[in-house]
Amino acid sequence: MPYRHFQVPCSGGEMEEAFNRFLCQHRVLKVEKEFVPAGQDSFWAYQVHYDVAGTARGAMGAPGIADVSKKGMVDYKAVLKEADFNLFLKLKEWRKERAERDGVEAFTVFTNAQLADIAQRRCDSLQALKEISGVGEGRVEKYGMPLLSLLKELTGSKPP
Repeated sequence: MPYRHFQVPCSGGEMEEAFNRFLCQHRVLKVEKEFVPAGQDSFWAYQVHYDVAGTARGAMGAPGIADVSKKGMVDYKAVLKEADFNLFLKLKEWRKERAERDGVEAFTVFTNAQLADIAQRRCDSLQALKEISGVGEGRVEKYGMPLLSLLKELTGSKPP
């Protein structure tokens, strides 16, 4: 079974994005993680076992987000409309704060592909969130209402 190692600094950044992209594009079988304390240089070490036969899903199959570059990275600025991209960036900020508050990795809240899809669809109900690929009852239960409140605030849509 093939595997790949990632070292993701606590500050996130490019390695966090690369890690999220990898997870979105592979069928992950197992993830082993360990926190490596090193002061300001602390990081999370991940070993991801994945299925070679599993095909890349092109950003979790999100409509309009299948433009994956040669390196397997999605350029959301290129594939989203400007307003959707700006909303996507705000959703990423919220996700980062929420993940830090909950003590989890950002991709466990929502992946970039899911946030991009949410931004495109302008989800305005829990049911609409459930229609996003990979968003199940657990995520909706835990993050749905706070996310919908934020979307209402950012887009001026009707309350959930």
